[in-house]
Amino acid sequence: MMTAGEASDDLTEFSFLEADADRLGVSVRDVERVDLGAGLSGLRWLTGPPLLALAHGAGLHAHSWDSVALSLGAPSLSIDLPGHGQSAWRDDARYSPLEIAPTLTDALREWPTVSTLVGHSLGGLALIPAAAALSDAVTRLVLVDVTPGFAKRERNTDAINAFISGPESYASRDEVIDRALAHGIGRRREDLIRGIFLNTRVRPDGRVEFRHHLSRLDASAHRGYDPETLWAPLDDAPKKVLLIRATAGVLDDEHVAEFREHRPDATVVELRGSHNLYRDDPRGVAEAIARFIG
Repeated sequence: MMTAGEASDDLTEFSFLEADADRLGVSVRDVERVDLGAGLSGLRWLTGPPLLALAHGAGLHAHSWDSVALSLGAPSLSIDLPGHGQSAWRDDARYSPLEIAPTLTDALREWPTVSTLVGHSLGGLALIPAAAALSDAVTRLVLVDVTPGFAKRERNTDAINAFISGPESYASRDEVIDRALAHGIGRRREDLIRGIFLNTRVRPDGRVEFRHHLSRLDASAHRGYDPETLWAPLDDAPKKVLLIRATAGVLDDEHVAEFREHRPDATVVELRGSHNLYRDDPRGVAEAIARFIG
């Protein structure tokens, strides 16, 4: 069995795409690492003008969307949020949705063909005000397992939060995987090699650290916001809104009811899986997005 340490010797960030494509039954898509502007890095899928922009959740990275992007087969951008992946860390170490939204907005202004924003968790919350600010170009917003009010009655997030706020560094990537499994993240060691490789880096002293800044901060760095400040821009968001809810995610029926009160015109789709739906059911997420954008 290959370990994460062995895998890191000869892998690149794109080494997993062929296996992902084979598993999904699709062709490998053209993809490249690009400077998105405003200090953000990301991935550009296909060579045509991008139509969608995808933003991941807290503690993750642009490659979180690989399987969805492969399944969609549409020109798109997958963004490393501020302080994540290969994007710059904020000097003030603040990553709440309202604080990172202006950076996303500034970057997306450089890509005027993007008309659909897709955001999971923290990325979804940050894209709500970004979508409102980009109303001339953006006509559709997709939220994946998140609403502005989700934090009032969170479900199934204790283990994730505890894992994110772990040690600043590890002896090896295998040690990171051990800790993930201990927190119930992932079912098999083999399944975690890809994600841990893409979300960590080896320091000059040989220690392994996460690429995201949140591993060095407390939870308030990305969770300190008033839900009411996000409901207003959601009310003013693009005309079409889709909420994709995970059956074992962070939203309950009351969250969805509250969401419908604010956006009775929105489409709500439920898919079987955990909060990280783009890992559990990428084809289902891609199909829901494809139907939504027509």
